Order: sequence, then structure tokens, then C-alpha cells
Amino acid sequence: MEIEVQKVSGTFSLEFLDYFTSVYENVNNVLVQLGPQPASNHSLLVNCHYDSVYESPGASDDAVSCCVMLEMLYVLSKEDKPLVNNIVFNFNGAEENVLQASHGFITQHRWAKNIRAFINMESAGSGGRELLFQTGPENPWLVEAYAQSALYPYGSVVGQDVFQSGVIPSDTDFRIYRDFGNIPGIDVAYISNGYVYHTLFDLPRFIPSGGIQRAGDNMLATLRTLVSSPYLAHPGEYRHGNMVFFDVIGFFMVVYPARIGQILNCFVLLLVVTQLAKKVTGEGSGLSGLPYIQGLLKAFLFTVISWLAVVTVIMTIALSLTALHTPLSWYTHQWVVVGIYFAPGILAILLTHGFFKKNFFKKYGNVWQVESLFFDSSLVIWSVLLAVMTYNNIGSACLALFWVIPHLCRDKVASILNINFKDNHNAFIGIHLLSQAFPGLMSLYMVYTICEMFIPVLGRIGTGFMPDVGAGGIAAVAVIVFMLYQNGVIYVMKTTRKTTSLLLLVFLVTLSLVLFTPVGFPYNGNPEGPSLQRSIFHHVNRKFHDISGKVVKEDSGIWHIPFDYTSKQQTWRNKIPKFRDAPKAECQGAYCGWPYYLPMLSLMQETYYIPTPEHDLEPKTELILMSRRMVNSYTERMTFTLTGPEHIAIYMQLFEKTALTAWSLHSDVPLASKTPAFLSNDTYFVYYSYGTKPEKPFEFWIEIDAPKGQSTAAKIEIAAAGHYWAEGQCITKELREYKAGFPDWTYPVGWPATYESWIL
Repeated sequence: MEIEVQKVSGTFSLEFLDYFTSVYENVNNVLVQLGPQPASNHSLLVNCHYDSVYESPGASDDAVSCCVMLEMLYVLSKEDKPLVNNIVFNFNGAEENVLQASHGFITQHRWAKNIRAFINMESAGSGGRELLFQTGPENPWLVEAYAQSALYPYGSVVGQDVFQSGVIPSDTDFRIYRDFGNIPGIDVAYISNGYVYHTLFDLPRFIPSGGIQRAGDNMLATLRTLVSSPYLAHPGEYRHGNMVFFDVIGFFMVVYPARIGQILNCFVLLLVVTQLAKKVTGEGSGLSGLPYIQGLLKAFLFTVISWLAVVTVIMTIALSLTALHTPLSWYTHQWVVVGIYFAPGILAILLTHGFFKKNFFKKYGNVWQVESLFFDSSLVIWSVLLAVMTYNNIGSACLALFWVIPHLCRDKVASILNINFKDNHNAFIGIHLLSQAFPGLMSLYMVYTICEMFIPVLGRIGTGFMPDVGAGGIAAVAVIVFMLYQNGVIYVMKTTRKTTSLLLLVFLVTLSLVLFTPVGFPYNGNPEGPSLQRSIFHHVNRKFHDISGKVVKEDSGIWHIPFDYTSKQQTWRNKIPKFRDAPKAECQGAYCGWPYYLPMLSLMQETYYIPTPEHDLEPKTELILMSRRMVNSYTERMTFTLTGPEHIAIYMQLFEKTALTAWSLHSDVPLASKTPAFLSNDTYFVYYSYGTKPEKPFEFWIEIDAPKGQSTAAKIEIAAAGHYWAEGQCITKELREYKAGFPDWTYPVGWPATYESWIL
């Protein structure tokens, strides 16, 4: 066993949030290598992080994973049988600094060259089951090893597609090892109780001991399989290809290569085409030929109209609740989503098809023909979706496959059993429900997982997005999925009056509870089960210089950054006396002239500012222009030094017709940030931090191109924002007084900051 503490510095660019470049100095990794003697040339990496965000104890994110890793290290070190290959345990100390320590290890440590695969252990919640939500790239043997070894598997390729789409504003060390180390791996994370994630309540008491044991059992078994796998050293044919994977409600995991999935999907699609072709040519007992095609198109059209009805009804409710200043009513009581969105969504489908049944299908003497048409149109819709997803190599095509195969067999089973649905309604109900069982159960399982992950996220997604639109969108998609094959059933039912009445009653009761009782209040300040309104605020000193170096503006105050949409509404601000009369912060200067800690201007555009006396914290943030010289007739190099607290953001905003073409931060082309449309000029965000204080100032240069004849004009506005986290610095009298005015259902986090800009 070898133990080492790595202190490392480096830089990299990341297309995460609004895109930025990260610079770090003297961050730490605590490393342990366990393996045979002599050491193998092939290693498996296991990663956690022991750092946490400001003010959070980080029990779940990510101390519990480090505890599991320590226990695995202890167990493996006591075994008599030597390992086949090495295991490197990285307890990294700068993940919350946006993945810096993992980058330092995989790009600079001598053990990194032997790493062939990795397991990353993360958290987006507190306890519960750990979800396998990313794997690869390629190397299908990794997820196969997990599926074979994990005692309690939990994971889905659908989660992988959702996470990698960027919908969730989060990232893990998985990206660093994959993109900068060019190695494959698996990413697992706790997702339950995301309300305490990155808060003061991320405490050990919220992590069930069973969840820790479960993670240990799963990860230790997977670790043993991976480190002894011959594919770790020689993946061979298992190097290429992706996997489709999903667990069946936690009992076991289904895994198969994506290429096999494509073949299976194409075969099933061929069966669908064959079955429909037989109906068109008249081999079935129902409609055929042109009347069948016309009926199918009619059913498809009415199905799409019913979807529009669902979306219209649910979005109308979502926008109305937001307009009535009752957003996020489901945030604490998640069951409210069922009554406020799912029930009216289903009701919209029943009423829409009830109207069509009464007015457009009278000429069909046999209602079972109508049911068959809607059933077939639903089969076509799922088949088209399956074809599109297969063509685009989307692993989540398995979800569409779930809904095609059983329903492809429904009528065939009835034919084999010689059952006529028209004469035997009970048999119809039985066979129809049986065909719904597996896809319905799997889809319900996935919807539950998505809600468990996304509902807490919708409470911190920023002021630019209406969370009820997000929750309503999830509900609308779920309703459409679950009701698609039920459309035809509506046409063979004598009446849907009782069902529609019940759904309407559920909606009205839920709506009444939301509007007139505490149930509709979105937040909960109970420390035993908090669901809090989040925000960040800074006691900030600001200073702006013109092109001559003269200070043209200087102020100080409390800058408040809300994390959810409710803070935009005066009704909600009135509930917080200190926040009630805060004016909106104006956007003026580089990166709007405010000390954003991370590049999140697109998410957090609406902020507020209350003037206060300035603070006087040390060390001062100093960005000093050391030199500037012309490299050629249109390119100027500017050299700077930077000193200050351990977290500093640098913003560079170019003037019109200028371009940042190179810098010393790394050899790649500088990565511009994505900014809102009102910031038309190119902007660059540099995130700088250090662990132990560097012995000398950080020095860097930039090169700017300007058109001929404009070499003396202003080219760039550059600003530096220092953030004071160190013990004894992180609170001022003004911050303490401001925070004291917030109710217990809020979670305001604040620290001092500075912002100073120059025009050059």
C-alpha cells in the first residue's frame, strides 16, 4: 500500500454552466494505491471528494462516499488473496471548486498513466439508493460488471441521456476523467432528498445507515469484479460500443449492447410494419384498405389534438398559479403534483375523446373498430418514436420499445386464445391491462425517479425559469405516455362520467388546498425535514475605472441573488422584511458589473442591491497590469499579476471589433462564455482558486487583436472579483444583520466579495 498527498496546480476550460476557464494552484489529493507486488501496469481508480460547498457540512456530498471508500480500502487491505491489478483511491480535495483536483490528478500524477477505468462516487441528495446515471464512453464491459456484481442495482440509460443533455445544472468528476484522461468509467450518486443538497442540513442524521451499507455492498462487489477483469488490461472487442441498461424496479439489471438494441428495434419495427400491412390488405377481420388508412389518420389527428389539450390545460394551470403568486405549491408536498397537474391532464384526454366519440365516430357502427384504430395509431406513434431514437443512437429508445412489444402482441394473443373482445369485455380488460403491465410499471418507475431528482432541482434553477412550467411539463409528458393506449378504451366505455367527476373532484380539492391552506406554501423550515427557499448574498465593495485609470464609480452594499422564480414576485419579497424594498441590480460593466462566483448569469439574471457601508477585509484583491506591448501592427499583449483571497473570478468583456486570440492560461483557443442576448460582446470567465496560499502572485497574459487604426482605442474591460470564504472573513456586521431578517423557511448563504474593473 502506498499513500501520498498530491499538491497540484493547473488550468483547463469547461463547457459547463455558461462556459469558463478554471485556474487552480496548490489543491490537494489524498491518494492510496493498493495492489500486487510488484505493482501492475493497470489500475482501477475510485474517486470521492472530501471538500464541501461554503457552510455545508457535506455529509452526503461527499463525505459518505469517502467513508464507503475507506471501508472498502480497509476490507481489501486485510484480504489474503492479492489483487490482480492496482486500485487507486483518490480522496480529492477540490471537486466543489468545479472539478479542479481530479483534473490535477489525471493530467499530472505519475499513477495516472496506468489508470484504465474508474468509479466516481457522488451525491445530489442525501442517502437513499445510489443511482448509476453515467457510464462509458463505450467500454460496455464496465456496466456489465456492475450489472453482474451489484447486489441492489439501480440505474438507467434514460438517466444517462437526461444528465448528459445538460438539463440538470450540475457536473461531476466523471467529466474530467473522461475528457482529460480519456478513460471510461461509471458514475453513481445518491439522489434522494435533494432538498438538503449543498445546505447546512447536509448532516449525517439524514443519511440512513441502510443506504450506506447498500452502497458499500454494491461498490465493493463491483470493485472486485472490475479490478480482476481481464478487460481492464485488454478490453479488445469490449473497448467499443455503448450499452443499453436499466434495472427492473431494483431487483435485477438488464444490459445489452446498443448495436444489439438497434437490431432488436429494427426487427420489432419490421413486425409492426408487417402487422399494419396485413390490416391494410384486408387479412384482418376489421377495416381494411383505404377506409382503414383514413380511420388510422383520423385517430392519429384526434390523438394529437388530445395532446394539445393536455398541454394547454396543464400549462394554463401552471401559468395561472404563477400569476396568482402560488408557484412551487408541490415543492414540499410532492403529492400535490398528482392532483394539480396529473388529474386535469387525464381529465383533458377523457373530455377531448368523449367529444370526438359523440361527434365524429357515429358512422362507425362497431365501436371496437374505433378502439382498434386508436390502438393501432398509438402503436404507430411509439414505433415512429422508436425509429427516430434508434436512428439517432439514443439509448433511451428502450423506453419506446417497452411500449411497442407488448402491444404488438395484444391482438395476436387474443387471436390465439380465440377471444372476441366485442363479446367478452372482461377478457379485453384482462389482456389489455396485461399488455400495459410491464411498460406501465417501468415508465411509472422512471417517472418516480425523475420526480425524485428534478422536483428539488426546480427550487434552485434560477429566476429565469418558471418551475411550475417544468413540473407541469413532466406531468404532461407522463400523462401522454400513460394514456396513449387508453384512448381507444374511451370509445368502448359506456360512459366516463364517474371517472371524469372523480378527476375533477381531485383537482378541485387539491386546488383548494393549494390556494386556501398551508399545503400550498412551498417551503418548510422544519430542521427535521427542510425544503428551503435558497439564495446567495454578498457584502460587496465595487469600484469602476475609466480608460485613464480614474475611478468613475464606487459603491458598496448587499447584493442578493435569488435561486428561484418566487423571488421575482413582490408578494413573496414582502414576506421577507429585509428583502421587501430591495431595488433590482442594474447590469453595467464586465459580466454586468457584479461578482458572480460562477458563470451563471444566464440562470441568475434578476438580482437585487441594497446600499450599505463597505467592508475592509484582507487580503485585497489586486489585478495589476504589469506591461502591454504590440506583438504586431494589430495584436497587443497585456501581462497581469493577480493576488487576493482563495477564490477570485476574472471577467473579460471585449469591445466591438476586437478579439481575444490567445492567452497564457493554456494553449487552446480561449473559450468564450455564453451570455444573455443583452451582452452582445464576447465575454470570458476565468475561475481562479488556490488551496494553500501561493508564494508569488499569479501571472498571466492575454493577446487582443484590433483593426488597424484602432490600436490606441479601448479594447477590453477586465474585472476581478474576490470572494472571502476563510474563517473569520466570511461574515460581516452587515451580512449578519441582513441574514437575521430572513424567516426559517429560507436558506440565505452569504459572504463578502469585491469587484473592481478597468477599461484598457
